[in-house]
Amino acid sequence: ADSAGLGALDYQLAASQLNHLKLLSSGASQSIIMRCRRNAVLNNAVEPTSLFSDNDRELQAQIDQLAFDVEKDDCRHKSADTKETVLSLTQTSPQRVPIRDVSLFLDKEGEVDVKIGEVCFS
Repeated sequence: ADSAGLGALDYQLAASQLNHLKLLSSGASQSIIMRCRRNAVLNNAVEPTSLFSDNDRELQAQIDQLAFDVEKDDCRHKSADTKETVLSLTQTSPQRVPIRDVSLFLDKEGEVDVKIGEVCFS
C-alpha cells in the first residue's frame, strides 16, 4: 500500500510461507522507526499514528492500549533537527504482522521517513 506518497511496503515472502509461519507461532514482534524533520508530526507523534496490520486491522495507540509500545518519541518535540520515534509491537498476535501500512498526521512543511523493521516470530 502507498501512504501519503511514502511508497509501498513490500515483503519478499510468498503468502503461503507467511501463513505457515503464523500458524506455527504463538507470538511475533516488529518495530517501526520514523525519522522526522521540521516538526513533521503534529502534537504527540504517537497519538495520531495508526498501523495497519496484515489481518486488515487498524491499530491505534489511544484505542489499542497493548497494540504497540513507544520506545522513543522525539518527533513530538519541535525542532528543525532530525528526530526519531520508535514503535514496537512485542508479543503480539502473529496474525497482526507484518505491518502493511502506517498513517501519520504531518505538518505541511515537515518530512518523515518510515522504516518498517523485520518480523520476528516466536
